[in-house]
Amino acid sequence: MTTDVKLVKVARSMLDGKTDLLIGVRQINRLRAGVRDPDAEIFDTIRGVESETDDLPIGAERSLWSVDALAEKDAIRDRYIEEVRDAILMTCQKIIEEFTQRDIAVPPTVDHE
Repeated sequence: MTTDVKLVKVARSMLDGKTDLLIGVRQINRLRAGVRDPDAEIFDTIRGVESETDDLPIGAERSLWSVDALAEKDAIRDRYIEEVRDAILMTCQKIIEEFTQRDIAVPPTVDHE
């Protein structure tokens, strides 16, 4: 599976509510390293959200935090995600459009030898 396809898959999953927005942001941020232009403007929101939330625990890392500290971080996370939700979802839509078009616009190479 190409990086473009993986990006589209994560973005769609986020839009469908199947992937937590913060987890999806972190996945897209990692995946963007594998595209032609990882610093493209389309990733600005993703980079910004990642930067603002890199101290928030997700996944297995949460088990290392105390209940009180987790509650505090979760409240911060929830407030921040609510503020940027629309921007994240709009970025997901743009990623789907941009990276789906790339797959369509660049037909696979066929070796005729």
